[in-house]
Amino acid sequence: MSSLLPYLIDVERSRIFEEPQLTVALLPQELLSLLRPERSRSQFSWRQPGLREGSSIKKDKSKFQINLDIQHFSPDDITVKIVDGFVVVEALHEEKQDQHGWVSRRFTRRCPIPEGCDTDAVESRLSSDGVLTVSMPLQRRISNERRVPIIQTGPVKISDEPKPECVDSIETPPANGE
Repeated sequence: MSSLLPYLIDVERSRIFEEPQLTVALLPQELLSLLRPERSRSQFSWRQPGLREGSSIKKDKSKFQINLDIQHFSPDDITVKIVDGFVVVEALHEEKQDQHGWVSRRFTRRCPIPEGCDTDAVESRLSSDGVLTVSMPLQRRISNERRVPIIQTGPVKISDEPKPECVDSIETPPANGE
């Protein structure tokens, strides 16, 4: 079906359709919307080879996590940084030869970090099938209440002396002239 797509929407045949490993599958609703002239074809520009169905961004009660499918890059080609409230993932490999000729790839993804994330505890992992996972825990909410620990000590010495009793007394001011 993707080989008919360029003819159906009257676009130039680009290299992305000639390289099967770079082709991004379109969802059925996206394919139908391409046939409608009132829609811009640029609406799918975010669908890059590095952002396939295996890619996701999610936040739950305990953590913020980004999964990116970047299987065309080796671990040495990838960097993960925290910059001005964003997670920035960059991957770049210089020009090299493959079965179709020469190819170079560059990938950049910037994701805003939600409030409450602990950026000092960020972790990134690359699976053997090329999925990069970047995660960071959410910080615990700080409350005004704090539990104070009770430390047990030796026995309290009880004295035999009489305890002074607390007496409430109210003094009245002297009357005028007295």
